[in-house]
Parts: sequence; structure tokens; C-alpha cells
Amino acid sequence: MNLRWNRFVDFKWMSLSLIIVISLIGLPALTNAAAPNLLAGETITLLTGNSSTAMTDGDETTSYTMSGQQFLYDFGVQGKAKSYKLTYSSNGEGRFYTYSGVRTGLNGNTTLVASSAKRTVTGTISAGARSIVIGGYTSTTAMTIYEIEIYGENDTTPPSVPSGLTGVAGDTVVNLNWVPNSETDFKHYNLYRDGVLLTSVTRSTYVDTGLINKTTYKYQISAVDTSGNESSLSEALNLTPVASAPESPSGLTATVVEKSILISWTAVNNADTYTIYRSTESGGPYSILSSGLNGTSFKDSEVTPGVEYYYVVSAYNEDVKGTDSKEVSATIPQNLNPILNVTINEESVKVNELFTSYISLKNVSDIYAEDFTLTYNADLIEYVGFEEIEGYKVFSELKGTKGIIRFIVASQGEEYGINKETNFLKIIFKAKAIGTGTVDAIKCRVADTINEYDIDEVGCMQDSVIIKGPDDVNRSGSYTLVDLAIGGFYFGKTAAETDTVNHVADQVADGNINNDDLVYIVNQILINPNYEPNM
Repeated sequence: MNLRWNRFVDFKWMSLSLIIVISLIGLPALTNAAAPNLLAGETITLLTGNSSTAMTDGDETTSYTMSGQQFLYDFGVQGKAKSYKLTYSSNGEGRFYTYSGVRTGLNGNTTLVASSAKRTVTGTISAGARSIVIGGYTSTTAMTIYEIEIYGENDTTPPSVPSGLTGVAGDTVVNLNWVPNSETDFKHYNLYRDGVLLTSVTRSTYVDTGLINKTTYKYQISAVDTSGNESSLSEALNLTPVASAPESPSGLTATVVEKSILISWTAVNNADTYTIYRSTESGGPYSILSSGLNGTSFKDSEVTPGVEYYYVVSAYNEDVKGTDSKEVSATIPQNLNPILNVTINEESVKVNELFTSYISLKNVSDIYAEDFTLTYNADLIEYVGFEEIEGYKVFSELKGTKGIIRFIVASQGEEYGINKETNFLKIIFKAKAIGTGTVDAIKCRVADTINEYDIDEVGCMQDSVIIKGPDDVNRSGSYTLVDLAIGGFYFGKTAAETDTVNHVADQVADGNINNDDLVYIVNQILINPNYEPNM
């Protein structure tokens, strides 16, 4: 009997065990304690754009209330989510939807009954689901979520290592590109610079800015999936940012100034320095004339008259050279020791006599314009005027302070270009007082049809004239009171009515004997050292 009882008991326990197993197989898997909570610490995004982590923090005392709203969460890959546990309350009916896409391809729909009290429900998630949407069924439903847990597979497989990392370095910037990962659970890339995490991005491109030029940076990337698995780092890519090339200088000119060539150009915005290149052949080859220039002009003094020089200018940004400017050229004329001559015809004149000074050029070629300034002894000489010489026109006669006058003259036709010593202006002066009068050219500039240049000071000439007084009245060689007496005798007569053989009564040479003559005679008596005063 005991044997039968034991067999019965064994059968009963086996039957009960089998019933329990069969029952368990027929029940849905509500939760899996070993499976990870896929929403732990995740941010839930409302379809209206708001977001919260209060419902995923594992603390049912915190909550988030949605009024007429729903939330959406994308797992990034189909089939990853297996079951759920939801604690909520609501004033109306709600829904738990699952989709095979991101809110597309509905494959699950569970009703959440209205409950004013906190309510916890569990369930399985449809196979192949990728995203869930939970919320009130109508726009008037207010639902409070205390906790939402989604359980799924424990994914420990990292994504593949990103490949094809390439980049281009620019001015303080690097542009990176790589081949996109194809994993369905891909989440983002981690970008490392010099072994340190720089940023995380979802796209397969990145622009790294604010870098230091001429510094080499090492870049690597890894891929991260939705389970937080990170791949190994890609092969390193070393890139060195460099300054961008500046623009080509514009407005380049080459002008002859004295015996040099002045090169000027317009400043370039991103240029640090400039380099000037020179050649004696159009188009080069060029050699460096000057480098490291900070300004926008340079005077080339190492030039040979008669040689045409060609110039280009390049701008530099740090060590990066920009495109050469357009070429310009200039030539110092072969005018060896050009001279602006001043020639006074007369060696000596008497007071009140007119005399002439000719202005000429020599040692020049093809000169068609002149600009020069003269000075003269204003206390001895008086400027009367000028006479034009055929083929040359005075276009400006500027009288400055007493004793200074400036002329601007131009040729009238190709045949009047000055190629040999040529007088191009006649100037008339009047002697005012005894002494040595000087006419001096102090500033002289001439021009051909291409360039203009200043004549050196040694080439601006001068000339002088001796101004004498007239013979004393009785030609004794000295002014005395007798001379004044003879003048008084002839007073009121014309010079022709006097004894011009023995007397020079017309001392001021105006054709008449008058007070001017007597005053002049008295002044000469007073300065005569051989005439003792009657005192």
C-alpha cells in the first residue's frame, strides 16, 4: 500500500508540475528581470516637442502629466524591445501603440483603461516593433506617467569601425568626411582629436574650427549604437591647417620719380606682407626685389637709365603666397645729367636798363613739358615779364613772394620735343640798383610722353649780371657837388638838349632831366667815400 501511495504521490507531483509548465507556456511574458531596461535614464519626447526624463528615472514618486498629448520613443532598430511595465493614471482611456517604423507601420494597439488611481500594467511588445507611442486616446485625456520601463535584449555587440576617414585642412579649420555606418541600431559617432573626445555627431561629416595654423592634429572616429556599445577607433588621420592664400594685389602702378621707379598697389585685406618681383623681360623670369613689406609702395633705386623694368607683386598670408598681380613696367629715360640752364645775355647793365635771361634744356631727349621755379635778387632786379619762343607755350606764370616766380611750359607739337640744347623761354628783367644780380633755377621737373622726373639740384643752373650805375655827370669818375650843379643847370630840358658829349645829365635814362636825376645824383654823392661832407 505504501508503494501504491508513493507512486500516486509521484504521479500527482509530476502531473502538477506538467500542468504548471503548460500553464506558464501559455501565459504572456510580462517582464524579464535579467533583460535591461531600455528606457532607463532616457529622455522621452512628446509629439508636441516637449521632453522629460521624470518618467524614466526609476522613481514612481516623480511623474509627468500629459494633457491631450502623446509621447514617442524610437529604439533605433526593430525587434529590440520585448516587454513593458507602465505605471499611470488618467481621466480617460489611453493607448499603447507599437510601430515597425518611427510612428509608421502600426503593429500593436493596447487599450489603457481610465484610472483615477495609480495603475500598473505589463505586457509584451509586438515582434518587429521599432517605436512606441503612449498617451490619451482623445485630446481631452489627461494622463500622468509615473514610470515606464521597456525590457529588451542585452546587446553587447559594438558597431563596425567607421571607415574612409578623409579631410581637408584650411585656414584654422579642418573638414572631415567618412563612410556612414549601416547598422540599424546605430546612434552616433564619437569624434576624437589627439586622443581626446571632441564631440558626438550623427552625420558622417564634421567641421572643426578655431584651430591653430601650422599645428598638426590627429583625428579618429568610433561608432556608438543605441545600447551604448562603442566600436574601436578608426585609423588616425593627421591634418595641418594652413592660412588661406590672399587675393592678388590690384591697382599696381610703376612711376618714375627722380632717378627711381616707385611701385604702388592697393592693400589686400588678408595679407600680412608683400613681395615685389622684377625682371627686364615682360613675363619674367622674375627675381625677388624686396620681400616682407608691410606697406603698399616701394621705391626701386637700383635701376639703369634706358632699361625697361617689369614688376609684379604678391601678397602673403603667413607663409602662404597669393597669385601674382598684373605686370607693370617703367623706364628711367636716358637723360644723362639733364640740365635746366639760365643764361643772361648781358655781362653788365646799368641801373634802369632791361636785360634778358633765356631758359633752356640740354642733355635730355623727347622732353615736352617743363615745370620750374626761379629766384632773383628782388632788391637789385625787377621782373618785367616773359616772351614766348615759337613752339613753346607758357601755361602758368605763378608769382610767389617777392623774388620768386614759377613757370609751366609745354611744347606745341611733336617737332618741338627737346632733344638737344634748346631755348624754350625768354624772361625780361630790369636792373634796379648797383650790384651783382642773380637769376637762379631752384626746382626743375621735366616730362616726356611716358614719365616725369626731377632734375638734380646740381642740374638746376643760375647766371648773374653786373649792374653798374651810369657815368657821373661830368665824367670825372666821381660824384661831387659839381655833378649836381650841372644837373640843376639842365633841369627841365630833354636829354637831347644837353651837351651829351661832355655831360650825362639824364642819370635815370628816361629822356628828361628832372627831379629823379637830381635825387639820384644826391644819393651817389652821399655814398661817395672820396667826397668829404661839408660838416
